[in-house]
Amino acid sequence: MAFFEEDESFVEWQDDIEVPEIDTNLYIHDADKAALLISELLQQPKKVPKYLIGKIRSEIQELFHCYSHTTLENELLFYQSFMTLCSRLEERRRIQKLGNKTVIGIGGKFSAGKSKFLNSLSGLDGILPEETAPTTAIPTYIIKGTTTSYTANNIYGAECQLDREKLQAMTHEFFETYQIGFSSFIESVFIESAQCKLPTQLALLDTPGYNKFDVKTKEAVSDRKKAFDQLRISDYLIWLVDADNGTLTNDDIRFISELNLSEPILIVLNKCDKKTEQQINDILDQAVSDIQMSDIRCYGIVAYSSRECVEYGGRPLTSKKAYDNNMIQQFLQFTASSKRRNNDIVSQFHQLEERFLKSTRSNQNALYASSQELEKLIRQSESVMHICSIAKIWSENSNMSYQMYMLENKCKEHFENIFKMLDKYLKGENNE
Repeated sequence: MAFFEEDESFVEWQDDIEVPEIDTNLYIHDADKAALLISELLQQPKKVPKYLIGKIRSEIQELFHCYSHTTLENELLFYQSFMTLCSRLEERRRIQKLGNKTVIGIGGKFSAGKSKFLNSLSGLDGILPEETAPTTAIPTYIIKGTTTSYTANNIYGAECQLDREKLQAMTHEFFETYQIGFSSFIESVFIESAQCKLPTQLALLDTPGYNKFDVKTKEAVSDRKKAFDQLRISDYLIWLVDADNGTLTNDDIRFISELNLSEPILIVLNKCDKKTEQQINDILDQAVSDIQMSDIRCYGIVAYSSRECVEYGGRPLTSKKAYDNNMIQQFLQFTASSKRRNNDIVSQFHQLEERFLKSTRSNQNALYASSQELEKLIRQSESVMHICSIAKIWSENSNMSYQMYMLENKCKEHFENIFKMLDKYLKGENNE
């Protein structure tokens, strides 16, 4: 007989015990692992050819110097546009995956449920950390890919590869534990997955939630500015509203209006699974009224539950089609077919080049038209003195026209140099 006999009732009682699930993310609960993660995320990049940005700027300045002795329409505006694109080059090099994609920014106040909505929309439920708070959120892109990868871009220009556990550690809990906020040194995160349900032409962007406009703390202002800057260069916008708070607020309308977006936005009233049908209809009607009183172009307003992935009603505003319980997917298809690419810097340089050359040619055309008129006057004139005076003007005009022609050729050479350097810079080449 054994000294200790197994008590079957005790074993059965043990089996009924529900053991609580413990969060075992080592990068939060192990200080050494946390330090290792921070060290990885603060790594310096390989040598980046930043000198090329300076050379591109110099080439643009030489371009405008060519026209210093002539009047160029909208010259200051052109110059500012070129320099603005130059200032975005470093960011563009870090997010090359966006070059051929339409970016849909997801905006809204803090606690509107943006991360949960993105997880629901992309089909990657649980990927984005949803336990965030003001000042801890990081602009995060979700795209469809051939493999699954998580990449963080830090403020130094380095790409840091993450695994899922490292990604999941980037929450408010880490900040509360170590008083270190990732958003202070991580500019953006990329989540790429073959399981993503998005069309390959699209990228979804999760932005920090903003607080009220009258909140003036340094952190709140920083989050609002970060969200504003990211959404302003997005191609399209989905704006989330917490249905528990009712319709859009004046702060929402003001924020959206100041973005000055040219394309219609989609408004999603989130967390509607908690509302009755009558409450949903009342909120939708009020939201439509608020939007119609603003200057915001709106694709439509839809009641949605990110938890259940279900639409509960909607109001189309840019088409006469009746609501068919599928407005969010229709909006995704609408944006996927778009050619808008605000993050494709090279295309924007080409577009600016085209407008610039068109402006210079308008001067040439004006000079040519003037020469034609002068030739008519010479043929019609009977006075030798008059003919001599007009001929002198015609000669000066023709000389200016020839100079403009030569300037255009010089201008094309400058653009050719700019695009060669752009290609080298975006590829990360370094042949200084």
